Amino acid sequence: MKNCQQQIRYWLPPVFLLLILILGCDEPATTDSNEPEEKIEYLVGESYFGRNNYIQYKVGNLPLIIAAPHGGSEKPEEIPDRSWGSTVKDAFTLEMSRVLADSLNELTGKQVHLITCLLHRSKLDANRDLDEAAQGNGYAGTAWTEYHNFINVAKEKVTEEFGHGLYIDLHGQSRRPRIELGYLLDDVDLMLPDSVLDEPLYVEKSSLTIYPRKATRQSPVLQSLTRGKTATFEGGTTRCDTGHEIAAPSALYRLSFTKKG
Repeated sequence: MKNCQQQIRYWLPPVFLLLILILGCDEPATTDSNEPEEKIEYLVGESYFGRNNYIQYKVGNLPLIIAAPHGGSEKPEEIPDRSWGSTVKDAFTLEMSRVLADSLNELTGKQVHLITCLLHRSKLDANRDLDEAAQGNGYAGTAWTEYHNFINVAKEKVTEEFGHGLYIDLHGQSRRPRIELGYLLDDVDLMLPDSVLDEPLYVEKSSLTIYPRKATRQSPVLQSLTRGKTATFEGGTTRCDTGHEIAAPSALYRLSFTKKG
């Protein structure tokens, strides 16, 4: 799985890579580094931007990070269109991420950490490895680095304050009118019997690994969280006005049908 392909994920404290700068060029060198160039004091509620405002980070004080890599619309001339890989924008995910952040602020009085890419996906795919994401363009590579630096800053802050937190990688899809939840489990995994899905192999593979570790032998957790009565959307049977199920996987719909976002 590519290193940027994240779904709903808990983490250990991040490991930073050395940022390599190549000077003397009109266009910055493409880099896959994750270390910030300078120490910045990030203040809760304030927004911070990368070069040319292509990447935005709004600092939070909740153990929740929301990132939207594919919702941007900016198409600057200095970055050529990507020639391979998906270039389709995830419609309304930028707006949705902001609505979620604002709604949680109204409910809690606190801020989520919100990282958004404002570039159109035809210019940068911030959710791929650097080669596919920027395709050799230094300006796109800089934006990619800034995007992941901001995520690492948010993870550091949450880990320092809370020990662990929830990371939501927000995407859109047009296959079915419902919410699809990704747990790093594919459809083959989700079709396994409950007793098999609760085995350590699949618990450790999933992005919910921190929860199943708290389970007792009498109370399996992974299968319950993904498709049981304690699933994120219980039973998957609640329907919207259009008559469609609202979420998968669930007790009713075991398969998520999720693809690479």
